[in-house]
Amino acid sequence: NSNQNAVSIYSGSKAGGGPSYNIGGSSTGLNGPQYLAFDHRKNLWVTNYNPSTKAAALLEYAALATGNVIPLGSASLGGRPRGIAFTPKNPSPTPSSSASPLPDLMIITDVDPTIKYPS
Repeated sequence: NSNQNAVSIYSGSKAGGGPSYNIGGSSTGLNGPQYLAFDHRKNLWVTNYNPSTKAAALLEYAALATGNVIPLGSASLGGRPRGIAFTPKNPSPTPSSSASPLPDLMIITDVDPTIKYPS
């Protein structure tokens, strides 16, 4: 929910049909969540974009995180995020706080948000 700076995750197992997990609050770093992906450890990766400031970021949250949680790691992005995906054949990235090779993670961004898609 980019208007409320929150992410709701539905697993289908919760009675009443509501979300099983909600990430939101001032500690989360969410400021316009856009696209989501889960790595093989079930950590959640979220692209963030605020159209007012044109600031974009990638945030990682621990598996099963819920509430006003601090991200495991974050990185600034250039342009407006348009998608996120992991390659299925290789291990997912480690949190940005550890030294590791570049992850097999693809983030699609648009450096000119005034162009309409499809063009």
